[in-house]
Amino acid sequence: MKMLSSEKMRIERDLLGDVHIETDAAYGSQTQRTLNIYPTQHVKVLGDYPVFLQSLLQLKKACALTNLQNNELSQPNAHAIVAVIDQLLNENSVELKKYFAIHAYHGGGGVGINMNLNEVIANLANQLYFERPYGSYSPIHPNNHINLNHSTSDFLKTSIQITVIKIWEKLKISIDHLEQSMRHFILQYGAEKKLSRTCLQDAVEVSFGQMFGGYLFAISRHMIELQHNIDELHGINIGGNIIGRSGDCSTAFYENIMLELSSITQNTNLFRVENLFDASQNNDVLIRFSSNLSQFASTLIRIAKDLRLMSSGPETGFRELTLAAVQQGSSAMPGKINPNIPEYVIQTAFHVIGLCHSIQVTQMHDELDYSPWQTFIATQLFDVLYLLTDAIDVFSEHCIAGLKPNSPQNLKNLESLIPTMVQLSKQVGYAEASNVYKKFHGDLDQIKAFIKTLQGN
Repeated sequence: MKMLSSEKMRIERDLLGDVHIETDAAYGSQTQRTLNIYPTQHVKVLGDYPVFLQSLLQLKKACALTNLQNNELSQPNAHAIVAVIDQLLNENSVELKKYFAIHAYHGGGGVGINMNLNEVIANLANQLYFERPYGSYSPIHPNNHINLNHSTSDFLKTSIQITVIKIWEKLKISIDHLEQSMRHFILQYGAEKKLSRTCLQDAVEVSFGQMFGGYLFAISRHMIELQHNIDELHGINIGGNIIGRSGDCSTAFYENIMLELSSITQNTNLFRVENLFDASQNNDVLIRFSSNLSQFASTLIRIAKDLRLMSSGPETGFRELTLAAVQQGSSAMPGKINPNIPEYVIQTAFHVIGLCHSIQVTQMHDELDYSPWQTFIATQLFDVLYLLTDAIDVFSEHCIAGLKPNSPQNLKNLESLIPTMVQLSKQVGYAEASNVYKKFHGDLDQIKAFIKTLQGN
């Protein structure tokens, strides 16, 4: 660890004793302790989630404006707090990471995240608007003023849900593009027939429109379920404070914060949940959303695996579809092209399912009045949404958009044994068709010759 000279350090004193902090660091003792305890070399930090930071800052701003409206914050203090938050909201992500470099999840239910914001906002406000040094916490204090009328519990959970709603909108656009790409494929090639397969064995004739129509319908079913989850996530618990007791904030704050927050986030669909104690005890709405995202990822796997299988070849595989070539497939076999994009989507979906499972495990470990796992749930869920968005964008642009049927191979497959036997069964019945199969020992040419005699009669 790099040691700094005493001239470059300041000392803050808190409940646990002295804390040495770099003089020009805008955070304070609780953030420094978080930095000291939780390693960040190989993980994401709070500043790596800019949309989450935006939501956290927007809620802090809504709290300050509500407290000003209720005369619980003085005008000079409130204006300084809001001005600093607006500056932070306009900072680029690189600058923000200088202020918010703590581990993105940690023990204590995420109190380190809340205090990181409280300390940075207080220090910047005191320095920029009252010419006070970092660590003075006067006239603006992290707890007394920035954290006024809310706690880590309701502040974080509300911010997390607002963030999920925002990121979902981007994922929803990506899924819509995927659906459009599939519809375009159906429009071009939907009438073309291919051989279906059950248990990986030859089956009956099916059109590409029917097969891809099934994919589209599955995606649409997932979208309905996911959107329902998002509608539920508009129910937030700000005002519930530590464990759901609305009396831990002022009545005026409880009554006015929702309107202010809806205005700042430009989301008029936000509403307060019916039971604030339930909101403190459980994260099941977020967990249910992750479960449905996992199911959606599983559907992406099966679609990508189907494309990978149907495009296998180029000579001895299924050869029913041709994928756009995006990379050379081998360092040793010239001319080889692999199904890179489906395999990328499959691996991303593996990753997503693993993250979603880790989220679902948290539900087994809630206890008593508060679920302390919300920042873990949040970071994993944000990653899931980003991973899916990126994978689906690539899938749409570099795979589905360039997909083409291999018409000669598909026509050849439709003239094979099983489709021929199905047609014969329609003419003479299953039992008689089975007898014909036995009589000719499954020889396709002889069976076709027999069918011609039937047609001649």
